Amino acid sequence: MKTITKTATITTEKGTVVNMKVTASRGFEMVNEELFNDGWNSTVKKGQVTEKTEIILTINKVDYKGQLDILPAKLQLDKGCYATFAGKIGLSKTKYDELNSIVIAAEKEAESDQSWIDYMERKAKAEKEEAEYYRNYRKVENAMTLNGHTY
Repeated sequence: MKTITKTATITTEKGTVVNMKVTASRGFEMVNEELFNDGWNSTVKKGQVTEKTEIILTINKVDYKGQLDILPAKLQLDKGCYATFAGKIGLSKTKYDELNSIVIAAEKEAESDQSWIDYMERKAKAEKEEAEYYRNYRKVENAMTLNGHTY
């Protein structure tokens, strides 16, 4: 599992200093599993997938945890801001882009973990196999019911 922490400091148009800390984690966590089979056996295996991004903004010594959200176009015009953080802090487009670039960089670096890459490859293969299964299932079902009609 790979955990990346990035920090940044920006100054808003009004002069407020905003400190940002992003922690992105991707990969597998090892799980210890106890099984009873003619006695207790302990096995350690890859068990839990972690895909977590935590963003903390510090403004005037107050911490805010949450996510960056772009507002709908109508609200952007009414509120005069492009995005919000944690539903409380309004951000202009330029400041949103600055903060979001840090988040994207941290997530991209965390996704370079080999266990995460292997997991995503297996997930894509499983989704492809499931789609193929349902395609074949529909073909057989249509053949057996004359394209969904029963007489």
